Amino acid sequence: MARTIGFLGPLGTYSEEAALLYDPTSGNPYPTIAAVGEAVVSGEVDEGIVPIENSLAGSVIPTLELLISQPKLFIRGEIDLAIEHYLLAKPGTNPASIKVIYSHPQALAQCREYLEKNYPQAE
Repeated sequence: MARTIGFLGPLGTYSEEAALLYDPTSGNPYPTIAAVGEAVVSGEVDEGIVPIENSLAGSVIPTLELLISQPKLFIRGEIDLAIEHYLLAKPGTNPASIKVIYSHPQALAQCREYLEKNYPQAE
């Protein structure tokens, strides 16, 4: 019987990319890190793939909280991914005119130094 993998979704995330590297034949997205953990504990999936740390932003706290709160869960392996972020704007936009940058909190944390240096005026 094929194993099933749960990962932090939605589709198109770095967690899905890691899941595809781990097992390209099986993967189910879940809306939160806690939901991935619950799916593993309940037996809905055999294994879960969630982010635990990154070299720029540090530990992913919800994953650490999940591991502490669910004694049946443990770290089985590690997948290293190179993460790349892009700042998108309309063609011809003057970088100095950018006032607000929207993104996922983890992505903003990963890019904090770059954004502070290159877009100090932006929130």
